[in-house]
Amino acid sequence: MEYKVQLKVDGAVSHGLGISYPDVYTKEEIVQADDNERAVVEAICYALSIAESALHNPDNGYVIVTLENIFQQGSDKPIEQFEILKKLRLDDKLNDKGNLQARCGLIDKALLGGGEHFPEHLENVKKDLYSRLN
Repeated sequence: MEYKVQLKVDGAVSHGLGISYPDVYTKEEIVQADDNERAVVEAICYALSIAESALHNPDNGYVIVTLENIFQQGSDKPIEQFEILKKLRLDDKLNDKGNLQARCGLIDKALLGGGEHFPEHLENVKKDLYSRLN
């Protein structure tokens, strides 16, 4: 099934010359999943990939990606994420509204080898999250 993922990204925008400005924007993506639980895992992985690749906010040094909503194809009502996030043991990563937040700073990016090892890291995260669903 198809799911539409809506994210809020607190990062930056650059118009060149190495100067970046704080920016908050929304991003949408279609992910494929067999059920709502797997849709949440795919949405988390998408949020992590945005957090790792987007420009960091110069005011706080981070990219903060908030998983706002996930809609099943043809529905205008978002799926309930909270219980799935608890099952995934990610309740410590929720903001005050109960939305998952992925945060990545310059140090995090450096520890991941400047992005070189990120695909491998993301695949390991995905495997771990899927194992928590069983």
